[in-house]
Amino acid sequence: MITTRGSWPTPWDKPQITADVVSTWLKLGENRPTLCFAVNRAHARSLERDFRQAGVGVGYVDGNTDRDERQAIREAFERGDIKVVVNVGVLTTGVDWDVRCLILARPTKSEMLYVQIIGRGLRSAPGKQDCVILDHSDTTLNLGFVTDIHHERLSDGTERKASISKRRERPTPLPKECPSCHHVKPIGVHKCPACGFAPHRVQDVHTAQGELAHLGGKQLRADMETKRKWFAMLLWYEEEKQYRHGWAANKYREKFGVWPNGMHVMPVMPDVQVNNWIKSTQIRWIKGQQKAKKLAEAAQHAA
Repeated sequence: MITTRGSWPTPWDKPQITADVVSTWLKLGENRPTLCFAVNRAHARSLERDFRQAGVGVGYVDGNTDRDERQAIREAFERGDIKVVVNVGVLTTGVDWDVRCLILARPTKSEMLYVQIIGRGLRSAPGKQDCVILDHSDTTLNLGFVTDIHHERLSDGTERKASISKRRERPTPLPKECPSCHHVKPIGVHKCPACGFAPHRVQDVHTAQGELAHLGGKQLRADMETKRKWFAMLLWYEEEKQYRHGWAANKYREKFGVWPNGMHVMPVMPDVQVNNWIKSTQIRWIKGQQKAKKLAEAAQHAA
């Protein structure tokens, strides 16, 4: 199991996840058939778009997805045409797909929901030995491993009621102004009754920088044959893209922590795993450059 440390948001704050979901999957997901659990529809659509832009076959399912479309997505998932299915709380129970990786891109304090989600990846399947869990939400650190969640007695709800009574109350909802015509809409009305404008919900999930750290389960070390194959594929990529000499050696060091000293191999076309890893490093670099640019612009504006 793989997870990361972060901070748990208060119930009505913007949910926070740590590390970029797509680049992390490209780096650690091993191209496995994957279910991704998002916070809400806007967040899920954003993740779907990011996966598609990275060249990953992706599907989207929510409570409004009809049965025929859901079946078509499942069949494409089973064929391997779709590698990742992003969903909003609908693939937690009654799903017996061959899932070998889970992405927790939404936090939860519910043990039951947590166990149900992880259970999608713990179902057995021919040739399946394990399941990679990419936890961007710190749910594992907050609730523990699902194999350690046991209760000697059933709860009568007393603890839950006491917990709810201690939470702060939601703020009283107020009428909202239409951003198009400035008409004040009644409480709970989404589409403006004056001009017909219906605001489109945007993603309100904050992503913090970070790297996922290995938390449990076996973490196999690469043998020399695997390292030689990686270096051969990186050399092929360096030549194909006409990168500066030494690019492949630097990438090899980034991957394995050592230089390929004395390693002599012939370039070989990269496989999916190596291509995905290269994409993950490129996405991380681009996003780092974008953040640096924004910080520089903010500093210049402040000055």
